[in-house]
Amino acid sequence: MSARPTPHNQRKVIYVSHEILFHENECAYSMPFFTVADATE
Repeated sequence: MSARPTPHNQRKVIYVSHEILFHENECAYSMPFFTVADATE
């Protein structure tokens, strides 16, 4: 882990944060998505 704030490191942090948020709300996001798909079909 480098102490220097490189653009690559910053981008990695953003990706990790996005992944955590997605995993935390996976169920909450899955339910409405499935409902929309059902209603459309």
